[in-house]
Amino acid sequence: MTGYGEGMYRRPSDGKLLRVAIRTEDDIKSFGWEPVCPVTGEVLESVPTPEDAGLLAQNIYALTKRYQEELP
Repeated sequence: MTGYGEGMYRRPSDGKLLRVAIRTEDDIKSFGWEPVCPVTGEVLESVPTPEDAGLLAQNIYALTKRYQEELP
């Protein structure tokens, strides 16, 4: 699942599904480890990431894993 970045989340107030950006140190200092909605600031609920979700590999581990999986 590393290729999907932070994965998929649901905003509790309206059920909207979101994919959040990689959290920064400032985000963690402000909100803790749980991701929050960038619009409402509410803590998001994690949900399963569908297999057809776009890949958001943003670190060397995720990139090499993705490339290895795509080898013929």
